[in-house]
Amino acid sequence: MNNDTRDGLAYSAAWLKSELQGLWVNPSKCVVAVSGGADSLALLVAMAELGAKAALTVDHGLRAEAAEEAAFVKSCCDDLGIKHHTLNWDGAKPNANIQAEARDARYALMENWCADNGYAFLLTAHHQGDQAETFFQRLARGSGIYGLAAMRAVGRGRYRPEVKRVKPLLDLPKAALVEYLKSKRLDWIEDPSNQDISYDRVKIRQFLENPPLDGLASDRIAATAKRLSRARAALNHYIDRWLADHVTIDELGVARFSVTAFEDVPEEIILRSFASLIQKVGGADYVPRFEKLEALMAAIRREEFSGATLGGVQFISEGLTERALLREFAAI
Repeated sequence: MNNDTRDGLAYSAAWLKSELQGLWVNPSKCVVAVSGGADSLALLVAMAELGAKAALTVDHGLRAEAAEEAAFVKSCCDDLGIKHHTLNWDGAKPNANIQAEARDARYALMENWCADNGYAFLLTAHHQGDQAETFFQRLARGSGIYGLAAMRAVGRGRYRPEVKRVKPLLDLPKAALVEYLKSKRLDWIEDPSNQDISYDRVKIRQFLENPPLDGLASDRIAATAKRLSRARAALNHYIDRWLADHVTIDELGVARFSVTAFEDVPEEIILRSFASLIQKVGGADYVPRFEKLEALMAAIRREEFSGATLGGVQFISEGLTERALLREFAAI
């Protein structure tokens, strides 16, 4: 499967069909998330050729233009023979961290709609530039391999795990999507927030447009993220194996292990194993911060360890080397 437009394979419905086949995604079971921007509109138009039947637009209620933009997307969908639905983010809006809160609300609305209406896949138009921007955002936060591996092409929904989020355009530059729309003589909406330098992502985008080094171009950064995703997959393989071999979970959800199983195992495998275990037992959306996890794992190794809590999970001692963890009562 060739993803490089420089080799002559420009974006098209045929390109997208090949990409979806490689991801084991059935176009007829897909819903397309469409804002009206060039990226999502290019995805919508190609998906219409592949038999997609539904598209979603979220009106966050944050801008007066949003309703008009949703109406524009609906008219595009009508022309393409795709059923369009506008989902509204109702209720009080946050005063801070607005972009992140709006993103979470958007995915919750769309995943719930997909699950309630029998669709298995939610397609979004994240592209190569978005992947590079995500890499730099996470680099600034001090992320390791897992964070820098950035976005997956296919992942489970956060709010409805039965719905898979699919990003089939991660290997494509935005320019290819814009050229595709121009070839179709189609217009799109320009979101004014994409020029607002108060947002970190916009600052990164402008940096990538004029990088101080040639190697900091979006395609190189996205390729690095993809290589790191392979390293993440390798780590996950050994993490799953270690958990299966050394951790037991009873019918009440209490997990048990021995600190002797830490011997001769790379520290990264231990830390990642317990990050995953804490998230699953505690029911949290995210793994705990690694500074706190590192301190906890150092404490657990000591013979005098008597107990600790992290991420909604309580750790207890059951002997010199035996330990158990269970969800905190307050988190049940």
